[in-house]
Amino acid sequence: MSLKDGFSRFFAAASERLHFAAHSHHPWPDVSFDGHQRAWIDATRLADDKWGPVFGELIPRVAGRIAGIIGVESGETIAFGPNTHSFLVRLFSCFEPPVRILSTDAEFHSFVRQTRRWEEAGLAIVTRVPAEPFDTFAERFTAEARSGQYDLVYLSHVFFDSGFVVPDLDRIVSSVPDQSTFVVIDGYHAFLAIPFSLGAIQDRAFYLAGGYKYAMSGEGVCFLHCPPGFGPRPVDTGWYAGFGQLEGGVDQVAYGTDGSRFYGATFDPSGLYRMDSVLGWLVSEGIG
Repeated sequence: MSLKDGFSRFFAAASERLHFAAHSHHPWPDVSFDGHQRAWIDATRLADDKWGPVFGELIPRVAGRIAGIIGVESGETIAFGPNTHSFLVRLFSCFEPPVRILSTDAEFHSFVRQTRRWEEAGLAIVTRVPAEPFDTFAERFTAEARSGQYDLVYLSHVFFDSGFVVPDLDRIVSSVPDQSTFVVIDGYHAFLAIPFSLGAIQDRAFYLAGGYKYAMSGEGVCFLHCPPGFGPRPVDTGWYAGFGQLEGGVDQVAYGTDGSRFYGATFDPSGLYRMDSVLGWLVSEGIG
């Protein structure tokens, strides 16, 4: 099977380029252009009323497709945001500092920078398990996770700097003994790159990823799967998290029990349109 014809705009835009950097900026398929146009047309046609179909049709459809890809039962557990950093900060806000964090020395730049700054400010205590040697990583990380002394356990499914795929994620997640500990899997460099199902741990682990890499949808469209009961009232919150309660006033800060509790504020929905088109295209090609 060749899908090259589906990327004609990308290849024509720089015909001399040989692109081998999908691990960073994946080529965009032609249907993403159609999705981006649809976002512009809806915005001009509907103006402020565009949010009705965005929340009523677009988000449920994209969330449902993502749920099918990552193997969770419902798209209702999924929140969208402009970047994964916004979700990291919102997750962090669920705890009183100093927050005890277990992670690795191979996480992506935004996580590294933010956790280093939290450490400098006395807001976090971070333990970083070395990724190498890779053949013993899962055992070493699992052993540390079993200590039960952490508020937040955060690791990538695929390390961005090496491409190493962390094995036995189900076992790692299940090894965390304290049921109040948040377990977060950063799936950005794995989503739509390798087969994976969150099914067995969907009620225990958060999972975040986005459109910039192998989802071929560009910037500004990231998502977080939120297991039920974890972080019912994030301190860092935006008005989209209370979208369904706007008419009830603001005397009480209300949250949904689904993934909407981790929403922030106004974002550009064009990324959702692109992702909707791309995921729909993959289904039509028998891939999604």
